[in-house]
Amino acid sequence: MKSAIIFFVAVLYSLTFPMFVIGEPYTITDCGHDFYPYEEGVIKNNGVALPSNKRCVWTIRSRDTASYNLYYDIGSNSRDIGFTATCISSIGSSNVTVSNFRLSGIGVEKSLPDNCPVLVITLYSEANPLIVGNNGRYYLRWEARRGTALHYSYDSEHEVEVVSGSGIIKHPVVEGRTSYSNNELSTFIFLPEGNTYSNSAKSVVTYIQDVNGMEGSCCDYLTTYKFVPAEGYKSYFFWSDYDKMCASVTTAYRKSSDTLMFVFRSDGSVVRSGFRLLYFNVKCNE
Repeated sequence: MKSAIIFFVAVLYSLTFPMFVIGEPYTITDCGHDFYPYEEGVIKNNGVALPSNKRCVWTIRSRDTASYNLYYDIGSNSRDIGFTATCISSIGSSNVTVSNFRLSGIGVEKSLPDNCPVLVITLYSEANPLIVGNNGRYYLRWEARRGTALHYSYDSEHEVEVVSGSGIIKHPVVEGRTSYSNNELSTFIFLPEGNTYSNSAKSVVTYIQDVNGMEGSCCDYLTTYKFVPAEGYKSYFFWSDYDKMCASVTTAYRKSSDTLMFVFRSDGSVVRSGFRLLYFNVKCNE
């Protein structure tokens, strides 16, 4: 009788408080061009060698996460092939900090800085990558470190586009929102056509500010970075302040044969209606 009662209580408890089974981490096997809100995940290519001039991007941002730990295997120490991990953070106000970390080698663990609310993983290969060890296979696993992301709004938006034709991004992206948020670190990344770098084609991105689109005095602004293999994302212009698209700039354009990343930063005060990014691909002989 006692065992029957225990069994009944156990069944009742399981129905009232169901157990949650933790499965395998989210797994990505295609060349990245998307945003992933997961605390844990795996990027791998299932044994297929990485072609030349490849560019793959995965933007990662999970809630209640301060930073990430990475475990990876690229099978080569050559600068011709590898991952870069890019942390996008802020120390407050209108500051944007972009920190790049080159990832190469076999069976390596990397702990990123304590404040890394937005993580951009970029996989690249050069024209003639030196592929050794595992014949071009790659593997990367990320795990969130729980905590509070400083000076970062979870209303930030993250878009990744492969520029194969033309298109437009309106920020804020979410339907129904009429203004952006305070403390945003939103990212807009544009990859070359076919996820493949070619010096015979360029992606062109045009910035158009909406009416009353930005807070004045450059408190809120958009800035641009271009991808450099083995180094990460560097300021589009040598002087990064020159690159800021603030309230006084109503339109501007950026172009590159490689990957472009736009970062929008808003401070903690006034919000406005935002902006649009128009993008298209052109051949260099056109």
